Amino acid sequence: MRTFFAVLCFCVGVIYADPVDSPVSDCPKILSRNRWGAKAAKQSEAIVIPVEYVIIHHTVTPTCTDEDECSQRLVSIQNYQQNQKNFPDIGYNFLIGGDGKIYEGVGWHTLGHHTLEWNKKSVGIGYIGNFTTEAPS
Repeated sequence: MRTFFAVLCFCVGVIYADPVDSPVSDCPKILSRNRWGAKAAKQSEAIVIPVEYVIIHHTVTPTCTDEDECSQRLVSIQNYQQNQKNFPDIGYNFLIGGDGKIYEGVGWHTLGHHTLEWNKKSVGIGYIGNFTTEAPS
């Protein structure tokens, strides 16, 4: 239920956010890129807000259960996406860990690289884990 609430807050925040507003104030805290140890983006491009869509993904990686483990997973995802897929940064705008925390990917106003042909009109939220055989909790 906590995860559902987090996603709902994101959806509302994304739909109504503009460059001078912050997301819905009752939403859970978003852990910064600095906190999880993100590298600098190779480049970035602004996204026009509000976007039309919110696209929910799973990272197809092992899950994580605490902030340290989730941070390690995010660093690994960013390294893979920058070095193997040649993305400018981690592909998601935000990620949700198995610990229930929300982690900043590229954030609210930066173009993500999560869904080909949909990136300019959407925000991508990734659940950390592989949920092809098991539903997220």
